[in-house]
Amino acid sequence: MAKIKTRAARKAAKLTARHAAHGVVSKTRRSPARSLALFITGAGTGAVLAVVTSRVLSASPDAGHLTTPDP
Repeated sequence: MAKIKTRAARKAAKLTARHAAHGVVSKTRRSPARSLALFITGAGTGAVLAVVTSRVLSASPDAGHLTTPDP
């Protein structure tokens, strides 16, 4: 029974991916400027989020020091 479910799930995923790819290709043919603008916007947003996230999660030079010592 589990084999039938996994086969059906795999087939559904494959058909969904194929359908999505077909939609992207057809929209790209109809309006290439809009598709390019959306792609650049998405890529730019992803790059900005990656930089911000990496800076927030990176360790600061004084990691672990809550106070600065008095001289």
